[in-house]
Amino acid sequence: MNFFLLGDVWNGMLGVLMAFLSLFLIMLILIQRGKGGGLTGALGGPGGQSAFGSKAGDTFTLVTVVVASIWGFTCAFAMWRLSLIHI
Repeated sequence: MNFFLLGDVWNGMLGVLMAFLSLFLIMLILIQRGKGGGLTGALGGPGGQSAFGSKAGDTFTLVTVVVASIWGFTCAFAMWRLSLIHI
């Protein structure tokens, strides 16, 4: 009996991976410091200071780009994989 709605175990694992990457990407974007101080400044914290040092913006930007790229490739792979299922 198939417990997954649209596929097998691999498609279920892809869905879990995409959900994790999506939540992680949302959190990465929210903790970044923008012109307004990021989420820390919006919640009343010291927006001008960074707990990760002065190069934190560069690091978070690079990590965000890498995670967003992995998320995009995972989405494309999942769509390709789902297209192989003949319902």
